[in-house]
Parts: sequence; C-alpha cells; structure tokens
Amino acid sequence: MINAKTIIYYNYSDEDLATFRTDDQLIILNIILIWIDNVLKNIWLYSDNCIICDTAFLIGESQAHSLRLAYNLYSADNTHSDLMLNKEEFNKVISDHNVLETYFHSKDSSSTSSMLEKNFSRIARSLIFIKQAREARNTAYKISNYCSALETLFSTDPNELTHKLSERVSFFIKDDIPKIETFKCLKTAYNIRSKLVHGDVLNSKQISEINNISKDTDNILRLSLNKIIWNEDLRNLFDAKNEMIDKFFEELIFA
Repeated sequence: MINAKTIIYYNYSDEDLATFRTDDQLIILNIILIWIDNVLKNIWLYSDNCIICDTAFLIGESQAHSLRLAYNLYSADNTHSDLMLNKEEFNKVISDHNVLETYFHSKDSSSTSSMLEKNFSRIARSLIFIKQAREARNTAYKISNYCSALETLFSTDPNELTHKLSERVSFFIKDDIPKIETFKCLKTAYNIRSKLVHGDVLNSKQISEINNISKDTDNILRLSLNKIIWNEDLRNLFDAKNEMIDKFFEELIFA
C-alpha cells in the first residue's frame, strides 16, 4: 500500500449500512467492487485505458476481507499506459457514470442482470463486449469483441453483415472520420475476426497492422457510443426495435 500509486479510501457510516441492506462485510465489499467495476467499464468512454482495481480490503469491527477483480485490462494496442485525469475531469466521469448507470437500471440492464435477456439494453450490452475486449491479451480477440460490440449497436439482421454494418457506422460518424477510412478499417477488422473464429491464420501484413486496427476500431466505437449515449433521441432509438433502427439508417444513407 505504501508503494501504490493510487489508493481509494472510504469510511462508511451506519446510514450507509441501511443502503447496503446488510451488515455482512463480504457482501458489502462485493457491492462496492461491482460499483468500481462499472466505473472502470464506463471510463473507457473518455479514453482508451488499462485502469484496474487490484486489491480491496474492507475492515470492520472484527473482520477484514480482501477480494481481487478477476481480470486485467489492456489498452487497445495491448499495452499498459498511464491515464491522467485532474479532479474536474474525474468528477465529470463519476457524474456521467451515475447518469449512465441510472439509465441502465431503468432498462433492467444493470450489472446484476443477464445481458442475454430479451429487453437488455443494446448500449449496455455493447459496453460489456468492449470490457471483454479490454480484458483480452490477444489483439485478435480484442478485435473480435469490438466487432461484437458494433454488431450489438448497428446490426439488425445477418444478411450482408460486414458490408452493411461497415456502411452504417461510416455514415454515422462521418463528421468525425472520413467515411472511406471507417469503412476500410471495419472491413479489415471483420476479416481478422473471421480468420480467428474459423481457425485460420493471419498474413504478415495483417500481423504488422493488427495493433493499429485494434486502436482504430476502439476509437470508432468510442465515437459512436458517445454520440449515442449523450443524445437522448439517439439513445432511445438504439434501444428501440430493429425496424426503427433500419428506418433511421435508410434515411441517413439514402436521403
């Protein structure tokens, strides 16, 4: 602890125990870790990062528990690097996190719900796939999970999936990245994913570019999700029925 770069300390009161609805310290620690886990998941919306919660201690009158979140996070290019946030930026992260998790709770899409349930939020499910990408040590597996996150948001049927999805995303973030760049990046990402899931090998060019493809796909997802999440109309649209999403992209692409 003396050598740790960051320590978070919280002294809870009897009033907090009423919020936890239990005095079992192991359960309380699990609740706190779920909250921390969600913060780490959502902080990705601001920047690619590899922040983790290493070890947690909860000390009570007669007992102390230590639990470790069972994963490590890696940046999109499979490296570890520091992320610096000042107090104002961190407070905004927490404020936005509270808004986002409140929305997910209203959609029965919090961390205590199954992402496979029919009415689970597309947006929440995509962030789970992104979290799985960040946990992966193999860059190809990162890209595979990024593709799943994109499908969760933009796909409504399996027909011509790669082309249709790449086209939709290209038009959706055209104000941030030229359409052709997004289209080519996602086509390449899907080619890597296809080879991975079918047990094929990558050629030397793909291997040399895989970290950059991962970083670019990560950035495309971040731009897309921030555009969706912080616009109420888009947020409601992407958590609506497939027919509404199809209509939106028909008008966006062919209008």
